[in-house]
Amino acid sequence: MKSSKNNTLKAHFLVCLTICICTVCTSLSGQSIFKNASNQIPQVTPTGADSFDSDLVDVDGDGDLDIFIAEGTAGFSGRANRLLINNQGFFTDVSESNLPISPNPANSISADYGDIDNDGDVDIVVTNLGPTQLLINQGNGIFSDESINLLPPPPINIFEDISTEIGFEDVNKDGLLDIFIANEIPPIPDIGPGGAQNFLYIQNTDGTFSNESLSRLPNVKNQTGSFVFGDIDSDGDNDLIIANVGQNQVLINDGNGFFTNETELRISQQNTASRAMVLADIDNDTDLDLIIANSNSEQNQVFINDSKGFFQENTTNALPEKIDTSTDVKLFDFNYDGYLDIIFANSAPNPMGPAGGGHPLAPAPDILYINDGSGIFTDASSIFLPQNNDISFDIEIADVNGDCLDDILVSNANDGIEKLYLRDSTPQTQFTNIVPFTTCITDNLDGTLTATFGYTNSTQNTVYIPKSNRNKLIAATRNPPVIFFPGTHTDVFSATFRVSMAWIINKDIAIATRRNSMCDTDIFTENNDEDFNLEIMNYPNPFSGSTTIKYTIPKADMVEILLYDQSGRIIKIIQKSHQSKGPHSIQLNATTLGLKNGMYFYKITSGQSSSIKSLIKNG
Repeated sequence: MKSSKNNTLKAHFLVCLTICICTVCTSLSGQSIFKNASNQIPQVTPTGADSFDSDLVDVDGDGDLDIFIAEGTAGFSGRANRLLINNQGFFTDVSESNLPISPNPANSISADYGDIDNDGDVDIVVTNLGPTQLLINQGNGIFSDESINLLPPPPINIFEDISTEIGFEDVNKDGLLDIFIANEIPPIPDIGPGGAQNFLYIQNTDGTFSNESLSRLPNVKNQTGSFVFGDIDSDGDNDLIIANVGQNQVLINDGNGFFTNETELRISQQNTASRAMVLADIDNDTDLDLIIANSNSEQNQVFINDSKGFFQENTTNALPEKIDTSTDVKLFDFNYDGYLDIIFANSAPNPMGPAGGGHPLAPAPDILYINDGSGIFTDASSIFLPQNNDISFDIEIADVNGDCLDDILVSNANDGIEKLYLRDSTPQTQFTNIVPFTTCITDNLDGTLTATFGYTNSTQNTVYIPKSNRNKLIAATRNPPVIFFPGTHTDVFSATFRVSMAWIINKDIAIATRRNSMCDTDIFTENNDEDFNLEIMNYPNPFSGSTTIKYTIPKADMVEILLYDQSGRIIKIIQKSHQSKGPHSIQLNATTLGLKNGMYFYKITSGQSSSIKSLIKNG
């Protein structure tokens, strides 16, 4: 689903705990943080081939992420899509056995996934230069084409069905996934100046779809390249922003899936060739900002939300001045400091076109920008990315090899191959500098105990140790932390056990048993020179709509409150300010923060001391 949450969460993560924070992650010995592992993907490079879009999705239900690739060409002729099954980060092409075979394959541009028939597996929708395809998963990663049975008839005129992107979204909040399709007609002699009506297919209760584009969308023909859904005005439903050649559009959802064009009120007039966009909170004020990837040698853009869905451009301050031809943009916290960073998929203009045919593009490096926490970005491409120079069309981010470290998949055009960049583990010579320990054990009075673990990293570098025999938990149902920041960290994660459990890093072991020394509090003092107690509580807990965190600090100091999900990833920096001595409180709103039901943790730091507490969203 191409919504605000899924542009970062669509990259599916295995549950890994990385609770600590660093401000800068640097590479060791000049190596980039990601390494090129493209040889782990079977490559097919016929002349004029384009991999327009790749999706990382578990199609066969085995817990790891497979790859669906929307394949195309620079012309109208088609090319078979591909499905690659994952085995610990090495992929096997099962396209011929698992995908429907057609004697005349479509020229595919984009794909998205979702469980449209609510049977527990993921289905795939594919947009083409021509009719859209709906592929239904039989439950084992084998797909059948149900387009004729479930989708509305395609337009009679193929020039009204040249699509650029597709996505699932429940626009009318009836619990059923609908389909939005972005269309374009490039200016063609004897055809017209370009532009087409975008489509909105509403799912019916019997699983079929109805074309309700003209009743639910503005009746406007645009040359649309992309779109993104998100609740920009904080009214509880997802609105729609459309990337066009020319003026981008802001469409407001009335709550029932009918959209009104409010572009003139909400975003400045512009004339860009926008190809991708994402909604995310880049300046940590709890609303969704807009980042746009522009093509045709233009500056990419940043627009800041005023919390009510009105956008002010802040490109000059936010991004380095750089003329790019970008076709995709994704956000991810690459250096684990709690702030979303940006990666752009790039190419360069080539008016003459490549020899042998293809898009009029030339290779260019992809760009990665690091966020300073206020929505200001600096170029860190050379630190994170291996050298690259491709015609990149799509970027996906996820853990593909099960080591609990995020990886990057890039789809390329004009005979380019898919690029897989794995986050590189630190050289094993660094592993011995990481020593785990048990901080304390709490009796839960129900036959179980909870152990809190920490570690010391005696280097000055962030160390990556993937989940493996060198970093594992014994008798625990969770994954170990895999990212270790410099210094001593006493409250990294907690786990419940009955008899004993252990955390092994290299040859060092931290053991928790019933015979270990106990502690009766989860307030851990990092500054031993003073009697520190934050006196923390939150009420109600569990909570449904909102909960209030109350705490007392013993002296005036800088206070930071971080909110984590169960995997240990930072969701939000709730508070960061200098506060006076005494009691304080802050309210967390589940809707504003986008919290689903489940357990969360918050960490309060005052000066050199900190504490972690849990809270439960239920209802």
